[in-house]
Amino acid sequence: MGTANAQQMFEWEVTQERMTAAQSVQALGSDLFGDNVSLQTGTLSFSVTDVDLPGNGAVPVRFTRTYAMNSTRGVTLNEMLADWSVEVPRISARFAPNWTVVDPEAPGIPVPSNARCSNQWVPFIPTGGAFGPPGTFQLSDFWQGVQVHIPGLGAGELLRTSAGITKPSAAYLWTTDGQIHFKCIPLQGNPGGSGPDAGEGFEAITPDGATYSFNRLAQRPVPGLKEEYYDPVSGVTRDIYGLPVLENTLYATRVEDRFGNWVEYSYSNAWNQPGRLTKILAKDGRQIDIAYANDRILTVTAVSPANSADNRTWTYAYGTTAPGQPTLSSVTLPGNNSA
Repeated sequence: MGTANAQQMFEWEVTQERMTAAQSVQALGSDLFGDNVSLQTGTLSFSVTDVDLPGNGAVPVRFTRTYAMNSTRGVTLNEMLADWSVEVPRISARFAPNWTVVDPEAPGIPVPSNARCSNQWVPFIPTGGAFGPPGTFQLSDFWQGVQVHIPGLGAGELLRTSAGITKPSAAYLWTTDGQIHFKCIPLQGNPGGSGPDAGEGFEAITPDGATYSFNRLAQRPVPGLKEEYYDPVSGVTRDIYGLPVLENTLYATRVEDRFGNWVEYSYSNAWNQPGRLTKILAKDGRQIDIAYANDRILTVTAVSPANSADNRTWTYAYGTTAPGQPTLSSVTLPGNNSA
């Protein structure tokens, strides 16, 4: 008679547990209607999970979308779902425009942008020409730190790990107030190169032993900055300077729990394009395929490994708001019901 394996169980062994959980009545929380207010930024957002494939591992295989009340002044919305974003573990920061940092002892010299993790310095601010003379734009005008967002676990700013802080090893240079630690790993795509599509990503380890590989780079525009130079003698505005700002994101490509169960995320975007998630695949065979039309998600399919006829597909349609912004207008469920 074989020995029991805690990580590999037959479907019938967990059926009763799932039925019991589904029948129990849970207390209603503050996010009853999918709404959430960030305690860090005050941003109001709404989340909806369209696809959720339960399995043996602790890492979820699901497709969740979020609508956040953010300023889009002067920028066309370009999320995967127009004005809704897809919930994928990610690390993001705003730069002007690429992920380039500068040594505080030599502020006029940019460091190669591929040193994202090992160089714990502040962003480079371009000057001269259309950017204006030094001092036209300040770091505080756009810099909000390096932010990590892990669905189900929370969000926070990456901080330098101070001496004396307990961490997994000396290789972990960053941490958060939630005791998530980060070290440097190669970027996916062109790890051996020297351009902005190469270099370093981050690997995180959470308190429960899960590891996250953040190493697929993407970019999207956010509202930039404008500054006028006013001549106090003549009373005339002589020059108008502008500073383009881009949100640089490192999406997770793999999440693995401490038992070896993993989920991988695949993308189709170039490093300087908005993220385009195309597949979510788990070690146990759970799979979600994502198809696009005109750079926006058209369908999301829960793949049946046994029979493709059992696949379930969600279809997304778009419209335009009064100010001219693209918007997600409807979602058609597998049973042809609309939401």
